[in-house]
Amino acid sequence: MSDMVKKGCAGVGALGLFIVVGVVATLVSMFMNLDVAGDDQVRGPTSVPITTTEPRDDAPRPNDGPSPSAPDTKGDAPSSRKGGSIAYPNTPVARRGNVKIESFSSSKRNLMKIHADRPRTFYCGCGFEPSKSIDLRECKYEIRSNKSRASRVEFEHVVPASAFGHQIDAWTKGHPKCTSSNGKKYKGRRCAERASSEFELMQADMHNLQPAVGEVNADRLNYVMAELDGEVREYGVCDVEIRDKKIEPRPEVRGDIARTYLYMDWAYPKYHLIPDAKQRAMFERWAKDDPVDSWERKRARRVADVQGNVNPFVE
Repeated sequence: MSDMVKKGCAGVGALGLFIVVGVVATLVSMFMNLDVAGDDQVRGPTSVPITTTEPRDDAPRPNDGPSPSAPDTKGDAPSSRKGGSIAYPNTPVARRGNVKIESFSSSKRNLMKIHADRPRTFYCGCGFEPSKSIDLRECKYEIRSNKSRASRVEFEHVVPASAFGHQIDAWTKGHPKCTSSNGKKYKGRRCAERASSEFELMQADMHNLQPAVGEVNADRLNYVMAELDGEVREYGVCDVEIRDKKIEPRPEVRGDIARTYLYMDWAYPKYHLIPDAKQRAMFERWAKDDPVDSWERKRARRVADVQGNVNPFVE
């Protein structure tokens, strides 16, 4: 009987040792798994899942990569210019601006389609028809002096064509191609359109074109954007002021204008289209005070679909 008890106790001891070893192994495994999970939580995942759902046309696009039609900026660190606080993407210069639409006329035809569901002028908010006629009574616009141009919509360069045209030799000096049928040489915008493909592309850049009452376009000329004292209204209720070779637009479009200037200055850097720090500071303030709205974003995407390049300050 004593021998049987001893053998039983020995069996129980062996079984207990086996159980202890199993428990220890289980605890070690659990500890290791907890450590691995904690490391993932600290470092984060090494890859991001790709979203295949197409966003709505008026929905903000994600900021983790370029849009399908955007220039590939992967690996490019953002940089700022002229002391500004808004960063300029380091996209290769050759891929920033318009390289597809080669004529101003083509751009105007495309823009009529782009604005088909929102036919409103930029500075005054007047409605216009596919025929380009404007209902001046509807927007309470008062003609200042030019009735014929006040009655039609024109597409204006937000950054004036002369701002970059004056830096092109064909504009300032002429070109062998710029000779009229009677042998007389000419220069200026007409010559730049004929002899400079670079000017043609910049002039046709739809990101820089907005529908305007023709009279306002004529009065604006190539005047610079500014903030003016007082509220002198020469066009009825239209909140645009033009004097002293300056133009002050209504607050609702100042951000749009600022982002257009930033785009043009970034897309065509050798022309320095924001010439000084004071003007840049004003545009950055305008961009902040009047953020991107759904129409500005929708319009920019439509332009990009046709023209092939984005305005990164809108997206």
